[in-house]
Order: sequence, then structure tokens, then C-alpha cells
Amino acid sequence: MAYIKYSVSSKNLTGELVDILIAQLSELGCESFEEDDASLNLFLPENNHNEKAITLFLDQMLLEWSKVHIEDKNWNAEWEQGFREIRVDDRVMIKADFHKPENPTNYVIDIHPKMAFGTGHHETTRLMIRRMLQCDLVDKSVLDWGTGSGVLAIFAEKRKAASVNAIDTDDWAINNTRENISINNCKLIETAKGSLDKASGAYDVVLANINMNTLLDNAGELKKKVKKGGCLLISGFYTSDLPRINDQIRKYGLNFEDSLQENDWCVAYFVNL
Repeated sequence: MAYIKYSVSSKNLTGELVDILIAQLSELGCESFEEDDASLNLFLPENNHNEKAITLFLDQMLLEWSKVHIEDKNWNAEWEQGFREIRVDDRVMIKADFHKPENPTNYVIDIHPKMAFGTGHHETTRLMIRRMLQCDLVDKSVLDWGTGSGVLAIFAEKRKAASVNAIDTDDWAINNTRENISINNCKLIETAKGSLDKASGAYDVVLANINMNTLLDNAGELKKKVKKGGCLLISGFYTSDLPRINDQIRKYGLNFEDSLQENDWCVAYFVNL
């Protein structure tokens, strides 16, 4: 399939504005997003009929942007070919299932790479894993909301969690998660399509690597999913947005404990005392 690539200059982009762009342009048909040092890039199938609406929206937002047409190619094959292994603190390796590990770490997560969020190439996934390494997950119940490729859920099982519930609203993400669960021989992970309403009860550990607006809008529901004495680990937002995230989460009775940063991205850890 051929695509139109929109490149929005990052010069005036904030974390909140990026969330708005992704949310709005997803509704208009953009299928994937990537950020580099200069821009936020959005990919629209060329046969989509919302090109005029996207152009109008970007102009109304007073953003600098450009577009190019990209030739038809096998995007998953391109993605797989360029997939490189990821290491987190030399303790966790995330690699393609068709690559042999070199100098394997304590934990090796095999995934079948598709163009889905959560492969470990983004700072927020690495931050979540880095902070999970500090958590005691043994015999804990875990909810991974917005599981993407299932990496965090798989890592939770490898860290000896007693049960893991992996949820996402996207069919592609759920199918990829199930594929990766099988590749890693995981036995304890349950998957479901939907939002937080698909997760019954409360959990010892709740993981949510999504985006700032979704976290803010669902802060109250997230709190309900954390057992007394349990913890909430969230990412998908910029370090500059941490005060706003912190204020909203604390309104519902969760206590901020600490945070980690990589580049401009942040992960925050809360507890339900």
C-alpha cells in the first residue's frame, strides 16, 4: 500500500499537542506515527479520502508541516528487516524472534516485529522496563493496559508474576500480543480487547504506557484498579508534563513515589497506601 507521509515540525510541539495530533489524526485515518529529532511523522494510506480534512486541521493548528508520497512496499517486511535488538540496563534484551541472541541478558524477550507500539525502540517502553526491574513482581497480579506488542506483560510473567491481564483497544495489537505470548511460551497472560472496563477487580501492579490525555482522563478508573498497597506505573508523556500528571493522579488518592527520565520522556511510579 502507498502512503502519504505528513511531517509536522517539532519546533512548536509540546507533549500535550503531540497527544492531540495523534488522537485527532488517528480518527482521520493515519495508521502509524513516529518521532525524530525534527518532526512528528504521520502516515496516511493513499487511498484514504481524508487528505483535505487533515490538511485543514494542520493549517488550523498553525503548524509547520510538509507531505510526501511514499511508494507501495511491504511495510512489515521493511520493519522486520530493520529491527534491531534492544538492551535495557544490560539486564533485559528485546529481540526479533528470528534473530539469534548475542551475549544474552538475564531476561530475553522475543517478539515478532510488526509496526506496533511497544517494541522497546521507544523511550517510554524502555523506561517502563527499567522501573519494573526495581519492582517486586513475584506472585503479584498485574494489569497491562494498552499492551501494544505485549512486551510489558511478557516481562511481568518472566519476573514471576502470578497472573497478568493484557488489554488493548486495537485488534492488531491484541493479535500481535497473542503471537508474542506464544513465542515466549508464556502461560499466565490473559488478553482482552477493550479499555479498563475489560479488567475486573483490582491488581497489585497496574502498568499503563499510553499517552498523557488518556492517563489524565482515566486517572480515577486507574486508581480503582490498584489494590491497597499496590502500585501504578505509567508512561507515555514528557517530563515537562509530570507535574500535571502528578496533580491529577494524586487527586484520587495515589501517592507519587518517584520517576525516571530518558531524553524528554518520563515514567512515574505511584502507590496506593
